[in-house]
Amino acid sequence: MSSGSQDERMGWGWLDEAPEPQPDPTNSRGGVPDEFPSAEPDSAPEPVHRTRRRMPLRGWLLAAAVLALAVGAITAGIAEVTRKPTTVAPPPISAAPRPTVTATSGPACAGLSGPAGTIVTDQGGDRDTLSGVIAAFEFGYYAQRSVAAVTPLLAPDAGLDPARLAAGIASIPTGTRHCVAITPLSGNAADVHIVEVHPDGTRVDYLQVIDVRIAVGATVITNIQKAG
Repeated sequence: MSSGSQDERMGWGWLDEAPEPQPDPTNSRGGVPDEFPSAEPDSAPEPVHRTRRRMPLRGWLLAAAVLALAVGAITAGIAEVTRKPTTVAPPPISAAPRPTVTATSGPACAGLSGPAGTIVTDQGGDRDTLSGVIAAFEFGYYAQRSVAAVTPLLAPDAGLDPARLAAGIASIPTGTRHCVAITPLSGNAADVHIVEVHPDGTRVDYLQVIDVRIAVGATVITNIQKAG
């Protein structure tokens, strides 16, 4: 096999400067001493070429690149371990209004319920939310029995004038207890179930749909209509 084919197979160069060993002219067998006779007298041994593996320039560059990557990875790992903890600021508190309606179980609330999200209460509310303004209106109507308390909760276009409100409040026996179940239908409308319990124990139920216009601190009722 020629040295060229061996170069391709092994990937390393052969040293061309190594001299070929010369046979001893005093020996008729090609330089092999008589005291070491060849097993095959007619064939001379192949000359032995001395070789040395030498890394080409591309190999050195590859090794240097691998070493640089390893050093970079170790340095990054040390920096990650020794890095000071980062202080994360807490998320800002949302300014969105929260319902302040208090759920209760007064005598008129017994057996009054609704689907998930329903608020059942006989207490007042707020002017920030859908349920809050409805609870505030019913509390002013039944518990406070005051036109002055409910009028600010109505939009001018609601179609309920103070005279009609006063007549409705006067028709309710004094001492009547109330409760309301408010089930939101959307962001500005709700099913409303009102229960009146009169002093003589008489119970009266009303089903309504109430629409509102949301404005933080100034939510108002825009429409009240009979349901069913």
